[in-house]
Amino acid sequence: MIREPQLWTELDDKPLERTARFLKTAQMNHAPRTSFGYSNANHETLGEIIQYVSGQSYQVYIQQPIFDRLEMQNSFVSQEDALQHGMATGYRWWFGIPVVVTLLIFALNFPPAI
Repeated sequence: MIREPQLWTELDDKPLERTARFLKTAQMNHAPRTSFGYSNANHETLGEIIQYVSGQSYQVYIQQPIFDRLEMQNSFVSQEDALQHGMATGYRWWFGIPVVVTLLIFALNFPPAI
């Protein structure tokens, strides 16, 4: 079992690249086509490939040709933009009770996986 990489916050300049480099040494848990599993790391790696090939940040690449072209006016690539446009309140379950999440950690290696 591999350890998930740490969350890289908005202070980090290359979070997707760091995730991809971290996975370079990861071992598969099962042989291909023998098991199903989901991993955010796969989507984060795809985000790094998009950045490398396009020469743009993942956020810019998604905003212009996808969100703008499809007129997706309520989809955002940054937490700051989402908050300015009325981002919904998040909740977590705590002993069976929904509790408002007051501190959100927006990790820049997560957008491709969200």
